[in-house]
Amino acid sequence: MEHDVLNKTEEPWHNWRTMAGYVYLIICIFDFLVMPAIIQASNADTKEFIIELIKEQTDKEFVLDVTDRASDAHWQPVTLIGGGLFHLSFGAILTGAAVSRGRERTEMVKHNGHNNK
Repeated sequence: MEHDVLNKTEEPWHNWRTMAGYVYLIICIFDFLVMPAIIQASNADTKEFIIELIKEQTDKEFVLDVTDRASDAHWQPVTLIGGGLFHLSFGAILTGAAVSRGRERTEMVKHNGHNNK
């Protein structure tokens, strides 16, 4: 019964905590899994094209320039720019949200327990 009371008293805007967690999860999956896979797949196609170009060229400077540019094409996670401050910030937000929600639920249970007696 207490569980029903807790769910009925939630306001729609209280879902921001859950949404913040899902947003963080999606950002991390995209930044660490999806984009590296996409870049790696596009690099495989590019490397084959570059190899064909190099076979046709005799100019050493052109070959060096193309190989330097091809080797620089890798994904750098955007969320790690700035020393990972993004992850520290989101961690603080999610931790604060979890702690405050736990306190709110504890107070609700205490309050509802006193009313039932």
